[in-house]
Amino acid sequence: MSYFEKFCPECGQRLEGAKVCPKCGHDIPEETPTTVEEASKIAKKKATPRTRDDSTWKSLEEFVSFLGKFSWIILAIISIFLIIGAIISFIGGGIFAGVWNLLSVVAMAYLVWTYGKIYAEKSKEKDWSFLVNDVFVIGSIQIPKMLAYGIIVAICTYSAGVVLIVLPALLIMFMGPEEFSFNTK
Repeated sequence: MSYFEKFCPECGQRLEGAKVCPKCGHDIPEETPTTVEEASKIAKKKATPRTRDDSTWKSLEEFVSFLGKFSWIILAIISIFLIIGAIISFIGGGIFAGVWNLLSVVAMAYLVWTYGKIYAEKSKEKDWSFLVNDVFVIGSIQIPKMLAYGIIVAICTYSAGVVLIVLPALLIMFMGPEEFSFNTK
């Protein structure tokens, strides 16, 4: 009787006859890699991001890069006008409108100050892989941070963020050089 070592296709752990990997909990199908090399090839294949080459993206890349570089500066200027609007709304619109506008300005200014510089730099460098893979994970769903922050900024700026952040984020996700999936598995 010949004995072949089996390895987990997810993490490469030696199985020693187990039906479930003791390290990562992966259910092992009947056909498992029989050598360390096979297991490492499978793990490397899963770790390598999927890429695509599309002529549509090549025509949009400069536009997305331009928006990514300058949208955060435009939003910083918009936040100045929103501060003025918040002061005016306290005077003429009542407390609720003033508080909402003030909270919107604070949230947007924080996001522009902290994350705007990161995304502007990555857009300038055309590091689309970072922008797609910098995600929030909620259960089995992943959402790019650029998209999430763009939605928050869009709410705070009365939709100016949709064109300046959400649109480039969606273009990078769905038409960019790297494939994106909302599913983590």
